[in-house]
Amino acid sequence: MTTTKSPYGQYTHKTKIANFLRVILSTLVELVDIREEWEKDRWDVRLLSKSYGIHFNHSDTHYYIDFSGIKNIKIRIEVKEYLKQRLISKQNFSWGQARNYITVLPNCC
Repeated sequence: MTTTKSPYGQYTHKTKIANFLRVILSTLVELVDIREEWEKDRWDVRLLSKSYGIHFNHSDTHYYIDFSGIKNIKIRIEVKEYLKQRLISKQNFSWGQARNYITVLPNCC
């Protein structure tokens, strides 16, 4: 971490090397994790789209749904199964709606 002074005050940011290593690490984790996308706690719609034809807004940058915010494991599994069924059925349910569900659920579970 480095601290930089600017006319607007000081701010701290990561170095270029730290950002590079973060990208390398995240890429390696994706390559090594051979589980089905549905089994993971963080779904990537780009991968689901290739494998299952899940439609999403390509101009939107929100590619992930992260279930780790749901602390109760049993509820997390059931929510993942429910969203999987709804997304695969493609009946009045979109990737954006699934993301909206996840923004609300961690607050109540």
